[in-house]
Amino acid sequence: MPDTATTPTVIDLREGSSAPPDEPTESLAIRVPMSTIRNVRLAAVAVLVVLNIADLITTRMFLNRGLDEGNGLSWVLIQNGSMPWVKSAILVALAWRALRSVPSFGATCAMWFVVGLYTMTVTINTLAIASL
Repeated sequence: MPDTATTPTVIDLREGSSAPPDEPTESLAIRVPMSTIRNVRLAAVAVLVVLNIADLITTRMFLNRGLDEGNGLSWVLIQNGSMPWVKSAILVALAWRALRSVPSFGATCAMWFVVGLYTMTVTINTLAIASL
């Protein structure tokens, strides 16, 4: 009697029956070198640095034209002058983490998602300034 713990069970829901394949099928996984993922992460950090600088500039322009900051935490940090320092500390920590940790595809995608959010923020600030 075959050992069921090591023999895979194949459930075929197609009409008719077919024998399990003799040879393993090719994996659909895409293999990406770790160096590529690390480079993409570092690119995301670089873009985030540029976007954060643009966010600080456009927010300042936004506020100088009499518009209000909608984010309460940002408003407090802008009022006491610590916003650039807080953003810088976060970006330095992010860059350090991106350099020192094992690259992960999920974290890299999350970083690029944040790039998208900051792009949207800078775009909204720019459009608000242009509409005045």
